[in-house]
Amino acid sequence: MKRRQFLQSTVLGAAATMLGIPPPAAPATPLSFLHEDIMSDPMRPYEPLTSENAALVLIDHQLGLMTGVRDYSTGELKHNVVALAKAAKALTLPIIATTTARDSMWGPTFPELVEALPGVSIIDRSSVNAFDDPKVAQAITTTGRKKLIFAGISLEVCAAFPAITAIGKGLDAYVAVDASGTFSETKRQVGLLRMLQAGVILSDYATLMVEILKDNARPSTAPSTCRGPSSWGRSHRPTASKRCAARRPDDPPRACHPWRDNGGLFAGATSLTSPIHAEGGANAKDQQYRSCPRRFRGRRRLEGCL
Repeated sequence: MKRRQFLQSTVLGAAATMLGIPPPAAPATPLSFLHEDIMSDPMRPYEPLTSENAALVLIDHQLGLMTGVRDYSTGELKHNVVALAKAAKALTLPIIATTTARDSMWGPTFPELVEALPGVSIIDRSSVNAFDDPKVAQAITTTGRKKLIFAGISLEVCAAFPAITAIGKGLDAYVAVDASGTFSETKRQVGLLRMLQAGVILSDYATLMVEILKDNARPSTAPSTCRGPSSWGRSHRPTASKRCAARRPDDPPRACHPWRDNGGLFAGATSLTSPIHAEGGANAKDQQYRSCPRRFRGRRRLEGCL
């Protein structure tokens, strides 16, 4: 009410000046309420994301919506979403996944993400805002987490609406922009602006996960020894030859890359800055070639591993 009165008095004063009429008497302390508000609500110090206070909410990563995304290629977006899901799982974050109109309009969740979320039940709903669905809202509330990381298609609706709703409920909301996608540059820009205006924190997926990681010596990211090829080659290229599915007993063990092999923080990604597309490409083939046993490399039998 005080804010409204202050604005009204300001507008009336300006109008009176333009018309040559003496402006109405100003209130005794027109700015006192502003001073009180500022002093009573100081800026909170930032509380970092941790495995104990954060949860991941994945919204509408469905085949029918993926086909319309224009700000990322399909392969890059799949890579980012799967890597986010696997990193969150490795960091023991609660994960809520949801779809909208799965059986009638937008189709199922893309299979690579389903494979990355074993044991996670994907909630189907009809509401546009995921937070408006009682099952989704209950799943989020049950986690008890106060910091929610959202990713969805589309960015300006499926990720933005529940993130803004979370802010209104007194929670901290983050959006992994590169694990979300939208259908035009205009939608992307206005979506980002609207979230910033509402107080949503925007970031890329890797930065959010590294903030939670906090320490490179964390056990979940420590390299281990293994005898099989990278999990990326198996999960993204299901036609891999059985000859590469296991190494000979006399083959020396090699170090597993924590961001590439099973159980690693960024499993599914060979680089945080140069993502490999799920559909392959020269970089993907080269990476898989290097992971092949040497007996296949010498004969250039790439088809044995690709």
